[in-house]
Amino acid sequence: MQTRLRALISERSLPFQVFNDYPMLTGTRRARSADLVIRNAGKEALVAAEFKYEPSHKRPEFAALSGKLPVVFWGVDGVAKDVARIREFVEAGAARVGFAVFVDEGRHFRHRPPHPGAAWRDWDAPQPGSLSPSVLWASWPPKSDDEQHGLSRAGQRRPESLGSC
Repeated sequence: MQTRLRALISERSLPFQVFNDYPMLTGTRRARSADLVIRNAGKEALVAAEFKYEPSHKRPEFAALSGKLPVVFWGVDGVAKDVARIREFVEAGAARVGFAVFVDEGRHFRHRPPHPGAAWRDWDAPQPGSLSPSVLWASWPPKSDDEQHGLSRAGQRRPESLGSC
């Protein structure tokens, strides 16, 4: 993700920088850092993002590794914590907006209700027989339904400076 964002920023000569494990709030290093931050030229954190990934349990490399899965915790020590952290970062004034993204490649957690402030998005398989992951997506501050679908509050499509990543 970081490499792709850096490439887009460079290609388009945008005045942004991308960092990983970026300190957001005072405290122990990892507990108060964001997985990924996009900063402007004034060194203001515009976006703070948290990421989690659960590989498909049907992957052949996991067949021989008992006890290895799941790799992600669903509750307050995992995905729920990320959803809460983005809110904390924004409300503390450390970032303008926060995102929590959990990619569930094999839909192992998909049966669970989304955490408050989050929603499931199911992706279609790119080709028959391939995986169709689910993504739990949260943003803070929360967006209206129109904004979540790329529309401004006036109902017009928003221009995207970075396009699709």
